[in-house]
Amino acid sequence: MLRRTPCSLHPCGPGEAWIGVPVVLTLALAANGAVAQPLGDALSDQLFAECRRLLVTDRASQVLIGPLEAICRQGILSPIPTSELIGADTALAGDASGQQQRLLRDVGQPETRIVSTENGQGASADTGTELARLRLFASAGLETLDRDQTRFDTGYESHISRLVGGIAYSITPAWEAGIGAEYLRQEGDFDAGGDLETKAYGLFAFLSGAPVAGLRTTLLGEYLASDFERTQVVDFPAGDILVNGPIRADYDGDVVRASGLASYRNVRGRFSIEPFAAIDWAQVEYESYSQEGDTGVELHFDRDRQTSLISTVGLSAGLWFRYGPVGFSPSVTAAWKHEFENDQRLVSVSFVNDLRSKRFFFETEPPDRDFGELNASLTALLPNGMQPYVVVQTLVEHSFFDSYSSIVGLSYSF
Repeated sequence: MLRRTPCSLHPCGPGEAWIGVPVVLTLALAANGAVAQPLGDALSDQLFAECRRLLVTDRASQVLIGPLEAICRQGILSPIPTSELIGADTALAGDASGQQQRLLRDVGQPETRIVSTENGQGASADTGTELARLRLFASAGLETLDRDQTRFDTGYESHISRLVGGIAYSITPAWEAGIGAEYLRQEGDFDAGGDLETKAYGLFAFLSGAPVAGLRTTLLGEYLASDFERTQVVDFPAGDILVNGPIRADYDGDVVRASGLASYRNVRGRFSIEPFAAIDWAQVEYESYSQEGDTGVELHFDRDRQTSLISTVGLSAGLWFRYGPVGFSPSVTAAWKHEFENDQRLVSVSFVNDLRSKRFFFETEPPDRDFGELNASLTALLPNGMQPYVVVQTLVEHSFFDSYSSIVGLSYSF
């Protein structure tokens, strides 16, 4: 909503009874004229430079419409707060490889080689699971993912629910292949007001096996169709005009992910130590879209791409014991991650109410290159071949994100 000061209080030019006061623009904004900036600064500088040029040539009414022309004629007196506006989306928010590693855990179930053995002495005794032809698996997870407010990106609090299901077929006693489906839903609230919702539906396929005793490898690929909905509450002054109201966005994205994991388990009696390494690649293609609202600062976003490549190295320590007919395998895991590809990006936008669609750019937050992950799990082997498990996990030493998640799952071989 755009509120203006009536002409009875301020003089208006001929034919401009709706405009409000004359243009007042601070020269300080001109010093921030870099092409790549946070969203709020980029909008402020774009309005300053273009409004001044258009008003001097008297072309504003030819290229700007509605509330945007009113803002342009009134003038921006101070930089627009970045936190008031929706920036580029981050479908790879937080630990981009976190969801992929969870999926690898679901499909690979490396714990089964310990919990299914009678004596805990290693893979050679794991006949129960390895000789089974089919394996069904399913899991449900819940993650709390919060993002801190920064100069470039808006902060939010959110939670992510996740469902996974699939089937695996043992090609040989040492190798299995499988397919499955995944559903993700993220809901949250922006710190500055408004909310976010993301839905994703995915299909995946994998190949997992033990080429030599103790060594385990898994390769996985997935496609996700994603839908993003964002509502942000904008509230800031532009001279005697108050720019106030919701800005909405609804758009799609296509996500492709690929992961590889290799681990080596060294068993000593009832104890096991397992170093591992993983690589996770993900890419999301955002469609072009336009925000909706009547504030005058709605944007059209050009098609965009975001890519992540994360390496993981870690160590898992586990224990095997039996209580009556049920076997148990608790374990703890520590991992360190490095991001190679998800760089600070330039996002191309234009004002929805600018008939020329003149493009300008703003920047996203640089990634946190190095951070850690801790998890603890417990897997049980029931006499009927079912293996329920539970995992809790958290990020550590991440500069922007706090994440706590839990997963419960079930694997059944027959």
